[in-house]
Amino acid sequence: MTLQAYESYLLRPYGSLTDATGAVQEDSLAVKVTERAANGELWEKVINECLIDWGLNPGRLEEDDLIPPTRQALQVAGHIAQRLRDSDAPPPKRVVPDRDGGLAMERWEGECTTTIVVSADGGVEIIQWRGSTIVASRQLD
Repeated sequence: MTLQAYESYLLRPYGSLTDATGAVQEDSLAVKVTERAANGELWEKVINECLIDWGLNPGRLEEDDLIPPTRQALQVAGHIAQRLRDSDAPPPKRVVPDRDGGLAMERWEGECTTTIVVSADGGVEIIQWRGSTIVASRQLD
């Protein structure tokens, strides 16, 4: 599967687009203009202050005894971030390097968490949690 095949999954992981009667929820049809602008600014911060900065200055992470993400992981994560930004997806609340040269982007609402894990070789896995239980996990090709 491709990232495009998962865009709707990534954009609406926490609920249905319909209410109990089956009617489409009004707020599912459009993202408010101010929210879209704020989301775009936050995605730019993720792209510029995390992904690009980590690529240009890997020593900053090494100073904190962290393994910087590989160039491949950063390129894939950048592509994902740009696609989700352009799709008006809510930005992650946390972006962290992992101990193997990859990184994770996380966002949560209440007890639901979605994690996009980009491995050092550029592989991508999307994991959804409810509390401490994994409720869905998918690999992207």
